Amino acid sequence: MDTSHEPSVLAGMPPFDWDNDRAVRYEVAQEAICQAVAAYTVLINQAAEQGDATREAQLTEARTACVDERIGLSSADAAALDAVVSRYRARIAELRAQAA
Repeated sequence: MDTSHEPSVLAGMPPFDWDNDRAVRYEVAQEAICQAVAAYTVLINQAAEQGDATREAQLTEARTACVDERIGLSSADAAALDAVVSRYRARIAELRAQAA
């Protein structure tokens, strides 16, 4: 298959600076949110097993908000990434305590 005439998938993308510090901050923030999503999933399953539909819906909404925040992360905003990590560390601890 000759693809020499097809445009690159990278065509039109703006240039960006990327460094290790920025990459690590971004990955740590992503991981913190993923851990919260996992903790919410445990609690959602517990609420479902207990037949608590109201709590299940609240937890599902909170988990969706986490996913939305993860999608909206920007590697260009170091302060926001640091804030996400700080906020989610506390949230993960709270969620894990509730699941215990």
